[in-house]
Amino acid sequence: MNSEVEIIIKSIKDFLLVIIFLLFLKDVLSGYKLVNNLLVWLMIAIIFVSFFITSLDGKPFLAIIGLRSFSPFLMIFIAYNYLDMDMIGKIVKILSFVLVLGFCAAFAHAFLGYPIEGTTYFGLAARPFGIFFHPWSFATFICFVLCFRVGFDISLYKRATKGSLILIVLSTLFIFLAGSGTGLLTLSVFFISYFFFFCRLRPYIKAVVMPILLLIPLFAFANLQLLTGRSNIYISVKTRIDILVDFINSAGIKEIAIGKGLGIGSNAAVTFLRLNPVGLKGANMLFTSDSLYTSLIAQVGIFFVIIFILFNVFLFITAAQSKYQGANAIALFVIPVAMVASLGNSLIEFFPVNWLLFIVYGLVLRKQPGLLTRQGVVSESQDSSVTGYRKRTYEHSFCIAILG
Repeated sequence: MNSEVEIIIKSIKDFLLVIIFLLFLKDVLSGYKLVNNLLVWLMIAIIFVSFFITSLDGKPFLAIIGLRSFSPFLMIFIAYNYLDMDMIGKIVKILSFVLVLGFCAAFAHAFLGYPIEGTTYFGLAARPFGIFFHPWSFATFICFVLCFRVGFDISLYKRATKGSLILIVLSTLFIFLAGSGTGLLTLSVFFISYFFFFCRLRPYIKAVVMPILLLIPLFAFANLQLLTGRSNIYISVKTRIDILVDFINSAGIKEIAIGKGLGIGSNAAVTFLRLNPVGLKGANMLFTSDSLYTSLIAQVGIFFVIIFILFNVFLFITAAQSKYQGANAIALFVIPVAMVASLGNSLIEFFPVNWLLFIVYGLVLRKQPGLLTRQGVVSESQDSSVTGYRKRTYEHSFCIAILG
């Protein structure tokens, strides 16, 4: 039943993504301004080479499923040309609304729901996950909304507002309740980024405190059993490591370098396989990766992973050079959080986090996604009615998808 619900939800998102792609294709034919970044084009080239290799190897449907898992790359191009901070402000409001619904559902689950994951010391249902399918997805979504809300407020007011501070407290509480090790690690990374970039302290105080803060993720990892209340949590960590080790041991040098084929190691292919065990050629090679990095190595190889990491480092440094400009404050939270969260799940297949991440990539590459002021956003000079219409179309698609 869960798989069927997942397929229905994914189909809604895919339908909207197809609409966005067709509009984007029309724009390209009309003289769209392409992204000027070598790393982006290298990654896209590797993805399509892997797609054709997998298709020619007699597994075209598997290749299409794999190509779908990389579809969030399209958001880079959309954000680069059409989105601004006004749109980000609307996205933040919608995300905040969805998060409040998640908090209410998690609260009800803890007090009234069936204890699927057992009970806590207080007799409440353990690990509530709100409106999501898993505690880790709930915790990851919380952390991303936190990054967007706090980052947007900092871009606008140069500081976190009272609303942001309340959200930080609630987010911390519900991430602890979810008992997600990945969520706790990403939350600690969020606090480190906030302290390092946006806390207004004297330099010598930061110099003293920062090394201590850098130990927080290590402390959190070493005490996950205590922090999450899960005595078997390190089994989950070991399982993810074992999956990567098993793949490397079973793969040759060529497969490690360029991957076994697009779709192999993707969650979407495994979900389809559960619904139709005999309808997918190459099914014997599929596995649940439980990590973005393992999934990428399996699909497109280690060279892609290296380029992807370098791309994130490049954007992080770019954002740090002008941290109050545009979406850069959001990026300084989102990028390190995403890199850590990717250790525990295939982030590019987790909606809406995957769209949000790649939207941030596009806005940072754009460098000037609208001038943000307290009175509103003064967008760049894209005043044509066609551009305005297209921007509104993308805006409505994003809003419908997130609410869906």
